[in-house]
Amino acid sequence: MSLVKMLLDCVAVRMHASAIILLIYLLLLLLLMQVSCWNTTGRPDRLHLRSLLLSSPNDAAAPRARCFSITGRELSRSRRTAQAQVERQHEVSKSREDPVSSLAQLTTAYYMQTKIGTPPREVLLLVDTASELTWVQGTSCTNCSPTKVPPFNPGLSSSFISEPCTSSVCLGRSKLGFQSACNRSTGSCSFQVAYLDGSEAYGVIAREIFSLQSWDGAASTLGDVIFGCASKDLQRPVDFSSGTLGLNRGSFSFPAQIGSRSKSGLSDRFSYCFPNRAEHLNSSGVIIFGDSGIPAHHFQYLSLEQEPPIASIVDFYYVGLQGISVGGELLHIPRSAFKIDRLGNGGTYFDSGTTVSFLVEPAHTALVEAFGRRVLHLNRTSGSDFTKELCYDVAAGDARLPTAPLVTLHFKNNVDMELREASVWVPLARTPQVVTICLAFVNAGAVAQGGVNVIGNYQQQDYLIEHDLERSRIGFAPANCVMD
Repeated sequence: MSLVKMLLDCVAVRMHASAIILLIYLLLLLLLMQVSCWNTTGRPDRLHLRSLLLSSPNDAAAPRARCFSITGRELSRSRRTAQAQVERQHEVSKSREDPVSSLAQLTTAYYMQTKIGTPPREVLLLVDTASELTWVQGTSCTNCSPTKVPPFNPGLSSSFISEPCTSSVCLGRSKLGFQSACNRSTGSCSFQVAYLDGSEAYGVIAREIFSLQSWDGAASTLGDVIFGCASKDLQRPVDFSSGTLGLNRGSFSFPAQIGSRSKSGLSDRFSYCFPNRAEHLNSSGVIIFGDSGIPAHHFQYLSLEQEPPIASIVDFYYVGLQGISVGGELLHIPRSAFKIDRLGNGGTYFDSGTTVSFLVEPAHTALVEAFGRRVLHLNRTSGSDFTKELCYDVAAGDARLPTAPLVTLHFKNNVDMELREASVWVPLARTPQVVTICLAFVNAGAVAQGGVNVIGNYQQQDYLIEHDLERSRIGFAPANCVMD
């Protein structure tokens, strides 16, 4: 019997007393086997996807908000362990050929390790569902951020092909965060990517072979993938990554490209699972292109917003957030805080490349007030310039995060997303005696000033998140995203 079938059978009969006792026993056993620095209360209805998840890499540039007793593992060990586990447990996926990759935590985001070119060269890409173009640093890159792996050298790849000015990606292309133009001196297409934090990347657009691992441990090659080879990478925060994996809904995003080709055999779907940093700072998650193998009835689905039909709405993963509860109390937030105006301001979207969540002013004010009333017993402090409204000092030796009221996001069609302690508290600073933790939601300002609600990767932790481009929906299922 496969591991997934056993787990799904347990979920199906969880109302029976004997099954509940067995499930609780297994959960306790798993908790004793795991190494944690913060412990949070588990729930018996969490679907454990241990067969999907890979071992953790070590990183020299780990987040400031770290757990203080966990040591990491070397990337080489992570690769070996990942391959061995995938070979044993590939039956989780319906297709043994679906590409899968481990996700490493390096700073405040998650990163996919993959290979590009012929022969294949290793790169480390930030997983970003709000970006369209995938790009990597090239060897000609100047004024560029340091990387964990050497920059990609297109001159050493026999499969690298620059995209000509006559290409569809170069004609009439001007969209938020991704611009292309013809470099008449070379006859090739160039790109510019700009981000909200002020960082930018420039370079040439090309086609190349990407190599990912499939469930059976074999390499899965994806040819003719359009990507950017950067010659400039300006003001990017130092995270030691090679570049960005573009996963939004645009036609040149990575999943859209590989899913639109019948020869690849993949659907327009991808999933990822982020382990929470509080309990498993140095652990990896997983990203799957194609079918995750988890039946649809385990997911709650959110339809993607389509209006107004402008690029920032159509290409991002906008969903219908309608309200927020704290400790079971529905907050008084005007509906206008969640609506998208005719210019595309406001609304709510999922973004794996943003760390904590952003809420527009009225929603954020209501959340801070309600949450603060329920944690008056904690030692409040000034926090930081980034997240300063609700910050508290806790003893560095504490074995668990402080109890937090349940925060629930309410979406259209009665779909709720519950956030436990690890997705509500974000550690921001430490001394040998004290850890400063803050509410993991930031004020995005007013909608009229361009404010928008963003569900960041902190709030996506401990969920399997499925992005279904074909059906224009996002699904999520509670999951254990660690396999250490």
